[in-house]
Amino acid sequence: MNQINKVLSDLDLSETEIITYLDLLKLGKTTSTVLAKRSRLNRSTARYTLDQLVKRRLAVVEQKNHVFYFTAEHPQKIIYLIDEKREELDEKERRAQNIIRNLEKIMNPHTVLPKVQFFEGKEGLTRLYDAILELEKPIDSFEDKGEMEKFIPEYVKKFIATRKDKQITNRVICPGSNTLNKKQASELRETRFIQEKQFPFTGDIKICGDLVSIFSFSDQSPVGIGIKHQEIADNFRILFELSWKHLSRQ
Repeated sequence: MNQINKVLSDLDLSETEIITYLDLLKLGKTTSTVLAKRSRLNRSTARYTLDQLVKRRLAVVEQKNHVFYFTAEHPQKIIYLIDEKREELDEKERRAQNIIRNLEKIMNPHTVLPKVQFFEGKEGLTRLYDAILELEKPIDSFEDKGEMEKFIPEYVKKFIATRKDKQITNRVICPGSNTLNKKQASELRETRFIQEKQFPFTGDIKICGDLVSIFSFSDQSPVGIGIKHQEIADNFRILFELSWKHLSRQ
């Protein structure tokens, strides 16, 4: 019974409404006077509570010879209470959506925190790569000597094909031993190389739009981190430009 009371209470029924509804289920068709005696409520409270249950579609009322008889609806009708709460939440969401733009206008832009997400395993890393492609913006990459191709070989082909289909260009800085990222106009890729021994890169960093994605392909714990924040992305892009321009003079 405690579980029943808890569920009904979570659906915003008061303690008096719960007691009245449960007694009404047991009694069947009855009057407010009879129910008041059973529930130890005064008659006016019992009548008011029964009327509330009728409004909430948990009871029905009919009149015979100037007497009102109340009957509990089938317990399945409790679902109506959930529908009511769902409608209330939908309305609150609509009202909240209407004021979001106004709130954004008064929000201090310097207080916006980065959105950080963590991705694990092959499935997680491919989801992060998909998120990059969904931005449909140019990509700047610091890449390793080929760990991505070894870790998810089939997905690499899909990633490149999708990037080409979306006409997304890719600038890459990577070790010369990375055969996947040779400069290739047909794949919309421009590449500049670093010395593997001097810069033993073992991960992948991609800067795209307002997203910085960092990948590690460790056999023990492959992980990806997505940082969505315009200022952070812009600063990573500046570091990329610094490296890119330096390499152009080699």
